[in-house]
Amino acid sequence: MRILFGSRRGNSMIEFALAAPLTFAIMAGTFQFGYAFYVYNQLQLSVRSAVRYGSRMDYKGTSTACIASSVDTVKNMVVYGTPTAGTTPVVRGLSKTNVTVNFNGDVKAVPTTVTVSIAGFAVNALFTTFTFNQKPMAYIPYVGRYSPVECE
Repeated sequence: MRILFGSRRGNSMIEFALAAPLTFAIMAGTFQFGYAFYVYNQLQLSVRSAVRYGSRMDYKGTSTACIASSVDTVKNMVVYGTPTAGTTPVVRGLSKTNVTVNFNGDVKAVPTTVTVSIAGFAVNALFTTFTFNQKPMAYIPYVGRYSPVECE
């Protein structure tokens, strides 16, 4: 019987050589998807906390400087997790230029909703780069205090 089927030495090496690339590709794809999902989740948490903060803050938006100050404070919340500028971003590579903040107002420019989104942020995964445009995004009704007379 042994003469009929021949020697089986080396079969495991051939099986490993055939299965290793497929196994490596599956593991690399899982890592890449997991890392991108982790970064997206961190961005989503940061955007949600910033939009919540922005919806409750005092809005003094009559002049361009006051509006820019409010927008900058919300951008700091997204990038650094605090209303003031920090040194280490929540997600590596995230900057305030990647954050879009809109205080959407009614006819009298009183804010009704706050919208925060990420635009043009690239995640460098193992084999490819994922770019997030307008994702993640969150909006919430504005419930803060509108006080245009307090603006300097």
